[in-house]
Amino acid sequence: MLYNAYPLNPVMETATLPLAPRTGVVALAAWGRSLPRGTPRTPKAAGSGGPDRPPIREIWRLLGASVLTQMCTDIYMFYLPVYARSVGVSATVIGVVMGAYAVAIFIMRAAMPALHKSLGESRLLSYSFCLASAGFVLMPLFTNPWLLGLVSAMVGLGNGCGQPLTMMMTVARSYEGRSGEML
Repeated sequence: MLYNAYPLNPVMETATLPLAPRTGVVALAAWGRSLPRGTPRTPKAAGSGGPDRPPIREIWRLLGASVLTQMCTDIYMFYLPVYARSVGVSATVIGVVMGAYAVAIFIMRAAMPALHKSLGESRLLSYSFCLASAGFVLMPLFTNPWLLGLVSAMVGLGNGCGQPLTMMMTVARSYEGRSGEML
């Protein structure tokens, strides 16, 4: 039996559930005019770029780096449990090994401002990709959970600054007032 934190009459639950998404629409209709207005956009002629606009090639590179960073996380989250289970590691230990990855991400993000200041954006991103890829290369060589945890932390250190760094680089290179579109 499931625990119901808000015990209501089942008939009332069934009757009020479809109304929940509509409350936002009602609130917007009632108070929407009090929201601040945006500035209208003026269409520009095709091909009119300014000197303040970043080159398209640089934006595509940043998009590629962002995709690689996210792919690294997704591949790790899928591959490590499958691999660790295939070499006989228990589910509990797999969770601890994946916890080492998460702790390493927190450590990297705490150290990221100092690293960014000393290395710069591009070098830090290159080093983080190298560290994460070296961890992926080393991972299938180990079956010991302690060593898997160390390699997992290595991947976490490498991947920990990739996502925030690519977002930061994208915002820094976005058009004036249009950083949300770039993200």
